[in-house]
Amino acid sequence: MGKKIFIFLLILSLSTGITSRAFAQGQTGSIKGKITDKAENPLPDVFIYVSSPAMLGIRTYLSSKTGAIRFPGLPPGIYKIMAEKPEFKTVNIEDIIVGVGKTVNLDITLEASLIEEEITNNIPSPTLDEESTKTSVNIDRDLLNNIPFARNFHEIINSVAGVTQYSVPNQKASSVH
Repeated sequence: MGKKIFIFLLILSLSTGITSRAFAQGQTGSIKGKITDKAENPLPDVFIYVSSPAMLGIRTYLSSKTGAIRFPGLPPGIYKIMAEKPEFKTVNIEDIIVGVGKTVNLDITLEASLIEEEITNNIPSPTLDEESTKTSVNIDRDLLNNIPFARNFHEIINSVAGVTQYSVPNQKASSVH
């Protein structure tokens, strides 16, 4: 009898741990890395600005004393990062793709500057329509392969920001706001 209870508790604790880990992944991704100078010395207190059409506004971060950067909880999408520190050239990095449950490793090197300059990668960025308030989401193969729920089109649609599911007797319905 004692052995059965032990096995039951072991299975229960293992399944709870696996389930809680799956829920913890959520529907976000992250970016992490380190900021250094040309001599590979870590740079503390570097201002980092993260922006994307996938999120509203710009998030501002500060690198740690060891130059470490970490941006958790980012919605999947294409990101732009700007790093700046007095006496160093500003660096812009565009087209950083963050996926669901993925962590992008990004190391940034800042160059010393007597005059403040800005370095921009010449990679085209997504177009922003300033005249329209509508939002759009592209659901690609990577998103479909990494979603943490069944591949039911109702659940996929309901995972998009601004979509709400409501109950109608004998059918599923969704509303976009």
